[in-house]
Amino acid sequence: MAIALDQQFKLVKKGIIEEKVPVLHSSGTEQHYFVTYTPLPTDIEDGSAIEQWIERMTFICDDLTWLLQQNHTKFWCEVAFNKDFHSMFDSYLRYAPRPQRTITPNTYSFVPNGKQLEENVSRLMFMCILRLSTYKESSENFFTPQGFGQVIYDNYIFDIPRLFDICSLYAINNKELLSKMIGNIFKQQEAYHNDLTNAIVSIKDVITNRIQIFYTSSGPKKLHSTTTTTTTTKSSEVEEIVDLLYYILDLSCTINRLFSVYPQARIIFFNEQFHLTQVC
Repeated sequence: MAIALDQQFKLVKKGIIEEKVPVLHSSGTEQHYFVTYTPLPTDIEDGSAIEQWIERMTFICDDLTWLLQQNHTKFWCEVAFNKDFHSMFDSYLRYAPRPQRTITPNTYSFVPNGKQLEENVSRLMFMCILRLSTYKESSENFFTPQGFGQVIYDNYIFDIPRLFDICSLYAINNKELLSKMIGNIFKQQEAYHNDLTNAIVSIKDVITNRIQIFYTSSGPKKLHSTTTTTTTTKSSEVEEIVDLLYYILDLSCTINRLFSVYPQARIIFFNEQFHLTQVC
């Protein structure tokens, strides 16, 4: 009879002593080096930067393909204990292009196979996330539900910022499957509900602080007139406004996509009175 991965142990030799450790252990990693993700360079005429980006994306595709080919135990040892994987995972979730940001058909036109590379990385990353959110791959390869919840939480495989990013990136085109994935993560680890509550409080504080710079004690600030201020000052003011608008856009899209795949989150946001947060 198969035994859940979180309940398996092995003997590891340390000198002349054998120590009993979990099979899911740092000693089970190959310390494979994962290349971090960077977005497409903005200067499409910089041939060197474009070439480096293509090379980096190719490496990431190779890394993710290698990871997905590993057996159940090897896969989980790498994602739990390989710091390079976490760096790559974070970099992609943070910097991958969001659907709400305008990407014109010509964005990748000057990059050989650029669009295909971006789509390949996105697809492979989603396959990894799918595997990471599944506690039972087969009758032979599985966790206990409790053990799975502990592994993904204690090893920071998922946290609220990562779940937000995953929803932002994949909810539009993979809503049904992502709904099952996110629902399973919250079901198997109740601590994420408390973490979501704390995250909402932090988001409200960030919004309040960012809005505050546009106000004085007597009311909203006015943009400086063109006759009394320098170009640098005006440019700085405009950048602050644009930055805030993009922040609100991204946050709104992310929360909406979270609600679409995990409707229970609406109750938590409502209980924290997020709907009363002033955003302008």
